[in-house]
Amino acid sequence: MAMLALVVGLSPVGAPSASTAPNEPPEGAKAFAERFFPGIVEEIIFTDRPGDWGFGEEKGAIAFSGLYPIHSLNADFVTGKSDDLFADRPPVWVAVIFQDGRPVNAIGARQADGGQFELDALGYPPELPHGLLNLKEGESVLHVPPADEYYIYAEHAGTLTKIGLASGTYSPGDPQTVEQFRNALKERYFRVDEQEKRLGLEAAILSAAVMIVLIAGAWVYFGRRSRAIR
Repeated sequence: MAMLALVVGLSPVGAPSASTAPNEPPEGAKAFAERFFPGIVEEIIFTDRPGDWGFGEEKGAIAFSGLYPIHSLNADFVTGKSDDLFADRPPVWVAVIFQDGRPVNAIGARQADGGQFELDALGYPPELPHGLLNLKEGESVLHVPPADEYYIYAEHAGTLTKIGLASGTYSPGDPQTVEQFRNALKERYFRVDEQEKRLGLEAAILSAAVMIVLIAGAWVYFGRRSRAIR
């Protein structure tokens, strides 16, 4: 687990424009991946239970793809305050992990505040490696954090397609326009917010009812006790 704390220093790199999807990883990200990804996988996965990570028990040949940028959703896009889909910060750079030629999982590096790169995560949703390997020119991957979903943004078509799996096979969803995507997110999070408010109200009402019962019970108990003393 000590490998998780290891970082590679480099000069700070400015955050990408929210409307730009860089395809070439920074030298620092490549250096971190080449130096530490194999050891991290070795130390964490193959000293644990490989099957829990999707790997076969026998280590076999482990290999890594090149690095793919994963962008985070811009919160202001959802609210309509911005038309920029990507958050204005550096992407996470993710590599697919292969075992004996089979894409199994993924590992990512992110740029810390000081400019150095460090481990972002080992272990992503199982559909992500397939989505990354099926990317075409002009396409980028977008991460929607609350639901931990990944979408392919096709810049030339202006569409977003959810990355998915069906029976272990890559199975993308139906393409949506950018506006359809925004509206779907608004509807989802508005509904979640309303549910949270309703649950909060119900909890408050229940708490108030419990307090009333406790107070009434105490009133009756102490009233009876007072009469008994007299």
